Amino acid sequence: MWGRGPQGCIPTPHGGPHGSSSPVPHLLLALEIIKLAHEDLQRLRGEADLRDQIKRSSRSVAANIAEGAGRRTDRDFRHFLSIARGSVAELGSWYEILGALGFIDDARLALVGDRCDHMGRSLSRLIARLAGGT
Repeated sequence: MWGRGPQGCIPTPHGGPHGSSSPVPHLLLALEIIKLAHEDLQRLRGEADLRDQIKRSSRSVAANIAEGAGRRTDRDFRHFLSIARGSVAELGSWYEILGALGFIDDARLALVGDRCDHMGRSLSRLIARLAGGT
């Protein structure tokens, strides 16, 4: 698992180039979002384009966090975190579309929307911390 022990794929805060700004909590939340999206993709049998967009944007969040964590500078890390933040916003908009089209109910929309909002805020805080902000 990421950052858990010597086999972890992501630099940990004690040895990584980004100080104490560990990407691991963000990656775990991204994995949770991917799992939720994967469950919902099963409901979209005849909607290949919608399925592809949801699959791509949900996976992009984790992939960009991981890629940024592997970069050598905080500036590069921030860049990839910004892309991840955009992808989570895109995913949230796809979920609004799923709700509007009746593929998911209001409770599911609220659950995934909450996870996406939390991820977006968390990424914004990490970006600010890496930039020397609060």
